[in-house]
Amino acid sequence: MATDNTGYPFFTMLAAGDLSAHAGKIMTKNTVADQIALSGGQDEVIAGVLQNKPAASGRAATVQVAGIAKVKAGGTVAAGDVVAPDSAGLAVKFTPTAASVEWILGICMVGGGNGEVIEVLILIQTVSTET
Repeated sequence: MATDNTGYPFFTMLAAGDLSAHAGKIMTKNTVADQIALSGGQDEVIAGVLQNKPAASGRAATVQVAGIAKVKAGGTVAAGDVVAPDSAGLAVKFTPTAASVEWILGICMVGGGNGEVIEVLILIQTVSTET
């Protein structure tokens, strides 16, 4: 069953560049104040999921931070999988690496394949792999 994301919490920041091709992808906090950028992997702080298509730096970028988000998949993701961003901001099944701290977006509720839109319950968290 598809969900409706109406009413979920969103925030608006400035796009760090042209994000017009990245709606539905995972965003990170940019190093410039008040800006977000496309996530480059699970070792970057997750800001949420981009909901609009800002076409230039400095334009308003709407990011969903809670609820069930529609997210583009970067591979096959099944319902129940823990989801993290890949290097292109796409949702993939979380697989721990050697990084000391990694970020997850949440839990897949409705899965799909590479390039498809999946539904993810946003539960942004860090995972520490330090011993």
